[in-house]
Amino acid sequence: MTSHSAVRIAIFAVIALHSIFECLSKPQILQRTDKSTDSEWDPQTCPETCIPSKNITCSDGCVCVKLGEEEEGTCFNMTGVDWLGSPSDD
Repeated sequence: MTSHSAVRIAIFAVIALHSIFECLSKPQILQRTDKSTDSEWDPQTCPETCIPSKNITCSDGCVCVKLGEEEEGTCFNMTGVDWLGSPSDD
């Protein structure tokens, strides 16, 4: 009788572990809490580039964005972004 109980517990454990593995291995679908279709962040490229190391900056209203170790960056107008500021604002 003891072996019968052990087999039942082992089968239950295998099914439980398999269920947990299946649930964790599937990608979770994240839903937006904000149902609006308007984007709060709408970056537009400005017609210029920037090189901060040579003190070549973007015009007013545009922000310099560099990728990795590149010397030259692209200027973007960040419409609708209220979190931009200089590091000294912290």
